[in-house]
Amino acid sequence: MPARTPCLQPQISPRFEGSTQSLVQELNQARQSGADSLIGWTVGPEQGVLSAGREAIGWRVPQFGPWGLSNRSAFEVSNGAVEGAMRVRMVLPNPFMERNSSFLGGHTKRSKEVMIGSAMSASRSHEATHLLLRAMVETRGTMTGPALREALESLPRPYQGVARPAIARSARRSTTRSRATCSGSALA
Repeated sequence: MPARTPCLQPQISPRFEGSTQSLVQELNQARQSGADSLIGWTVGPEQGVLSAGREAIGWRVPQFGPWGLSNRSAFEVSNGAVEGAMRVRMVLPNPFMERNSSFLGGHTKRSKEVMIGSAMSASRSHEATHLLLRAMVETRGTMTGPALREALESLPRPYQGVARPAIARSARRSTTRSRATCSGSALA
C-alpha cells in the first residue's frame, strides 16, 4: 500500500493541565510558527480559555474543536470569544430526522432514561459500532488493522449517521492541506 500524507500538519502540539487559566504563551508560539488555524481538542472550559487567549492576542484564525465548544462553560470562560468557532455536529432531538429520532427513541426504550446523560457520547459510540460493522463486512473476513482501516477509508456508499446526515469517505483522502496547531488537555 502506498504511503499516505495526512491532510493536516500541526505546527505545534502543546499540552496543558485541565484547569489552566491562560494559554496566551502557547497561542503566541502557534502564531509565530505560521499556523493558519487553531484546533483545540479539550473540554468546554478550556475551549473557552483557548478562545479568550486567541481574542486577547488578536489572532484572527479559524478555531475548530469538538462539541465542548458549544458548552455554556466555554462561552462564559471566554466572555463570548468562542462565538464563531466551528465544531463537530451535535445530536439534538429532531423528530424530522428518522435516524436521529429512532436512535433517541431506541435508547430511551432500552435504558428507561428520560434523557440521555451524554447524547454525543452515546451517538458517537453508536456510529462507531455501525461503521466498524460495515468495515468488517467489506473486508470479507480479513480482520487485520490495515484491512479494517482501508475498508473504513473506502466505504462504497455514504453512512447515514445519527449526529451527521452522511459520513462519506475519510477526510484523509482530501487534497486540501492546512497548517494547524493542535492543543489537548492533559486530563486522562
